[in-house]
Amino acid sequence: MAYENRIDTLGRNVAHLNNDVQAILDHSDLNWKTVPMPIGVIGKTEVRKSERFKMLCRSDNGAELGVASPKYNPVHNIQLAESVVKLADDAGLKVVKAGHLDGGERVTFVAEANMKFELPALTDVVQHGAGGRAADPAWQAGATGRTGAKVGDIVKLVMVLSTGHIPGIALTMRAWALRLICSNGATSRELARQFRMGHTAVYSKDKLAQLQAAMRQSADSFLKFQVTAQQLQATKVDPGFHTAVAVRLLEPDLWEQVVILTQDRMKAGSAAIRTPGMTDADLGRRVLDAIVSREDRDIRNAFRLDTLKRSTRQLIEAIDNQPGLEYSQGTAWQTLNGVTYWADHVRGRDDNAATSSAYFGTSAQDKLRGLELVREMAVNYARA
Repeated sequence: MAYENRIDTLGRNVAHLNNDVQAILDHSDLNWKTVPMPIGVIGKTEVRKSERFKMLCRSDNGAELGVASPKYNPVHNIQLAESVVKLADDAGLKVVKAGHLDGGERVTFVAEANMKFELPALTDVVQHGAGGRAADPAWQAGATGRTGAKVGDIVKLVMVLSTGHIPGIALTMRAWALRLICSNGATSRELARQFRMGHTAVYSKDKLAQLQAAMRQSADSFLKFQVTAQQLQATKVDPGFHTAVAVRLLEPDLWEQVVILTQDRMKAGSAAIRTPGMTDADLGRRVLDAIVSREDRDIRNAFRLDTLKRSTRQLIEAIDNQPGLEYSQGTAWQTLNGVTYWADHVRGRDDNAATSSAYFGTSAQDKLRGLELVREMAVNYARA
């Protein structure tokens, strides 16, 4: 399983530059302008200049960024960086990464907030009970610093700011919970809400008030995520739970088939599937417990690795082999971090496209859905 630390694809480290705009541009391959160039339309007998469109190009290497109308006024990187640094300063953030994706079409910045939490390493009893690498003393030693003290599982609040040189791409700021041990970016419905400002918008008192409100909301949401992380780390699960989450996330049709199969098996058993007073939630917990335990042969066969999609197998492998197992193995926290690890570092073959997906596209949505599934299923499984 290939590992790519794709948060580095979002930009180069500029933390030491202390929000200095020009130094950030020089250090992060952003010291170029956006130049509008004419577009030639090839006809049957001649090449004519387009009156409707122009091509936006990089001034340093001529790379094409996109097409715009003749009335579009290009926004240069120095303007984007000044806006981002102004936002960061007003929000109490420090810009730590800056760079670009898609050859410069999208410009990205990562800023850190002064918020983090730390989860302890799991006890030896829990680790050995989980088995696998967490039961290996050499693996446990990996969580031990030079002083001999255990280093915690640290999660920080970071803001990913994104804008670009294509008409219609606004400046957005979105919060992520970044797990430092493996650079996984988790999100939630609350964290996923964006601060947005158009290129032509004036950075007014109203925008400043919106920014400050967005930062307060991100801080509150991060505290809620901390509670979720603590609950997931405290919820012990079996390996079948990881597989169930992976299948439900990536193969929902198969999941529904297995649910129906499980209900049929339970109906055929000695006990009725629904007993007097049983609620839908109770029924769901019984079904989940039967699926995770996989005592029925047909359920086991439905979840055979060689019959699952490649992406599902990759996700299960990521859950089993992710960094930081000394903090999570045998718990629902392992499941969640496996989802984010797979989405951020394993999924996809092209780093540029995979990073765009992880923070702005399909993988970002899968991480959000993954958290919701793990949280829901962990509650049901714990009560089964």
